[in-house]
Amino acid sequence: MLELKTYQEKVLEHLENYCKLCNEKGAERAFLEYTGRPYIGIKQLPGLPYICLKVPTGGGKTFLASHSISIVRKEYLRIDNCTVLWIVPTNQIKEQTLNALKDRNHPYRLAIESNENNRVKVFDLQEAMFTSKAEYDNSTCIIISTLAALRIEDINGRKIYESNGHLMNHFIGIDEIQKNNLEKGQEGEILYSLANVFRMRRPIIIMDEAHNARTELSFDSLARFNPSAIIEFTATPQQVHDPERGFYASNVLHAVSAAELKAEHMIKMPIYLETNTNWRDILKNAIARRNDLDKIADEEYAITKEYIRPILLIQAQPRSQQKETLTVESVKESLINDYNIPEEFIRIQTGDIRELDGINLFDSDCKVKYIITVQALKEGWDCSFAYVLCSLSDVSSSTSAEQLIGRILRLPNAQPKKKQELNCAYAYVVSEQFHHTLAALGNGLIENGFSEYEAKTYIQSIEEGPSLLDYALIHTKRVQSVPDLTKLSGNVANKVIYKPQTQEIEISGFITKEENEQIKSCFTNDEDKKIIDDIFNSINSQLGIKPKEEKQWIKPLEPINVPYLAYKTPKQLEIFEEIHLLNTKWDILKYEAKVEASSFLNDGNKSKYGKIEVDDRGNVEYRFIEDLHEQLSFLVLDKQWSEEELIYWLDRNIPHQDISQAKFVYFLHKIIKDLIENQNVDFQKIIYYKFNLRDKIISLIDKYRKQARLENYQLILSTDLLTVDENKYFTFAPDIYPANWIYTGKYKFNKHYYADVGELKDSGEEFDCAVYIDSMPEVKYWIRNLEKQPRYSFWLQTSTDKFYPDFIALLNDGRILVVEYKGEPWSQTDDSDEKNIIGKVWAEKSKGKCLFIMATKGNLDEISALVKKKK
Repeated sequence: MLELKTYQEKVLEHLENYCKLCNEKGAERAFLEYTGRPYIGIKQLPGLPYICLKVPTGGGKTFLASHSISIVRKEYLRIDNCTVLWIVPTNQIKEQTLNALKDRNHPYRLAIESNENNRVKVFDLQEAMFTSKAEYDNSTCIIISTLAALRIEDINGRKIYESNGHLMNHFIGIDEIQKNNLEKGQEGEILYSLANVFRMRRPIIIMDEAHNARTELSFDSLARFNPSAIIEFTATPQQVHDPERGFYASNVLHAVSAAELKAEHMIKMPIYLETNTNWRDILKNAIARRNDLDKIADEEYAITKEYIRPILLIQAQPRSQQKETLTVESVKESLINDYNIPEEFIRIQTGDIRELDGINLFDSDCKVKYIITVQALKEGWDCSFAYVLCSLSDVSSSTSAEQLIGRILRLPNAQPKKKQELNCAYAYVVSEQFHHTLAALGNGLIENGFSEYEAKTYIQSIEEGPSLLDYALIHTKRVQSVPDLTKLSGNVANKVIYKPQTQEIEISGFITKEENEQIKSCFTNDEDKKIIDDIFNSINSQLGIKPKEEKQWIKPLEPINVPYLAYKTPKQLEIFEEIHLLNTKWDILKYEAKVEASSFLNDGNKSKYGKIEVDDRGNVEYRFIEDLHEQLSFLVLDKQWSEEELIYWLDRNIPHQDISQAKFVYFLHKIIKDLIENQNVDFQKIIYYKFNLRDKIISLIDKYRKQARLENYQLILSTDLLTVDENKYFTFAPDIYPANWIYTGKYKFNKHYYADVGELKDSGEEFDCAVYIDSMPEVKYWIRNLEKQPRYSFWLQTSTDKFYPDFIALLNDGRILVVEYKGEPWSQTDDSDEKNIIGKVWAEKSKGKCLFIMATKGNLDEISALVKKKK
């Protein structure tokens, strides 16, 4: 089965943590506490968890969505199977998703089934109208649809709101509380509709690329299905919140950066760009590039046996009655007649001509090397063999090329290639102005989920010339007078455009102080000169990026190697990690098998179904979570369980890879026996609260596990089993630094190993510590060590988890300095003490080659003293 990448595990961890907190505190408070940002509620869906996970194009949103279902079901809904309404933006994507999820061997389906005990059913809307109650009761049912098809204005959408005799069985035996929540006909009769089936089942809604679905009409449609939660997966969440103008911002729970995708080899980077005003030259060069990549791909195959057939994606011009254009037919004719390309190598894919349908581009027998399109590949098309984009339309006036850039981003098989050229993408664009094209394609990357800074830095010129770093995205402002641009000369003249129709001045890219003064001289009034100053200040403060002449960072040539703490085994040295703390199956039966009934039987805290409260502001506040669980309980109350079935269920739903199966089952049996015989708990009541019981057992086992690990950990520290050896080390590579977000402050660091400082705020005690390290004359390079990145950061093992020190520095004399900063509230905790101990053990075992200090606000000078002290 396809394994999750590190950043994908982090996404799902954030979702799981939020779901758990949501059960305790509700959607809004949980979001505020978890993210530090206020939750933006939707009036049609009060109390509903409606959150967004931002993942750039190429990051595996559908794979993540597949894994998310079981997390929401187990940790939020707390039921054994669920109903999922999976909403996609287009019919084309609907068919792709439907086919993938129905394929029992597809990674998406395998991801779902591995967490759902293989009880999964997948339908489209039409099939769902004939699905039996038994299938919903005993399986996780996933219905794939577009949002448009769910709207009552759509003829197919209308059918899901109408009575359907095939669904009558779903409504037999339901009680009055359930009936009150269903839609009725004109005579007050319950409608046997699919919409009402959804209302009873409280579906999880998965929104694929949902930024276009955040409208009043969409919210009205979704509310009719009475969902339990809505999870958005998108590269570009809505960020503006202005309901009066129809903008509703997404509640972004977690955002993945392009740097994280790059580190995991999910995307081709950088993108090399060439522009030319002559379309024949651009097409010729794009073909030459593809041919060159073809030869390189053969060399790659000889080394790795990985098959790649580089594809050139050509964007032709739309057909026009007013002027002659380069249509798909004329481009195909040019490929055949001018470049002798066999017709079997070429396919056209437009709205009308669909020559790719039914073709597997990854098949080694497939001969397609050129695909000609206009806009048809914007959504739903995915082939990582697409390496080269050739746009014959000027992208500064065409949004489709910006969107097509996403089609060449994915790296085949998500693994680095031996031939560096195959780790990059290439764009050839007909354009009169290079920097305008850079800006336009940069916007395209932003549309695919990249930050503005990433969009600037990940596009480079094929020939020597400016990169996108030299040009900020275009800044436009309205001015009062017409500027005299004839006063401009040199490079600055290419950066400024005046638009008389809108009375706007447009400045592309970074400008120096001298260039700013030149532009101001084109105006005669002070108001317009102030506008130019505002643009200048905006450009040069944006994301903390300085103009090119102020950039002093030079890419280091050598990697930095930091020795791990190693563990001595009879045969070899191993990196000291979690496995050594419990290197044998630990004995759970040494510990008491007891859970207090009062800790998980919550009768007294359960609200009555349908209850509402009015707060002191007069707003109606629904007890959403409690009501949800009670409504879902109506669907499972009639199931009778045996003790063996409960133990089997607990065994399946509690992670215990480090405990022997036989002992774990016996431990569970002792807990159940104690509840029934000693605490007099009715067995069916235990079944009703089995998810609560599961949580308590997980906590109990985790407590015992920590005790066992701590005992082993302290034993290891007291022996001579640990050492530092130069052959066991972590390497900070110059090209890989997957920061989730970057420092954007005004202070300019001079010695950071990477161009960007990752995950550091621009003020506060940690920032002050970073500034102190950066200013030390003994420091050659330093690195802001990234949290929870075991493959890309240095760590030391504690008794509970991996410890990622805040700062790693290479000193001029070759020693390694590691600094962990602790603010005053955390400097005296057990966790801090343990980190301090293991850090000092590591330094001591290095015999002077490594230094460790736990710094606090009052002892920064001790860092310098430690460095100056020689053993």
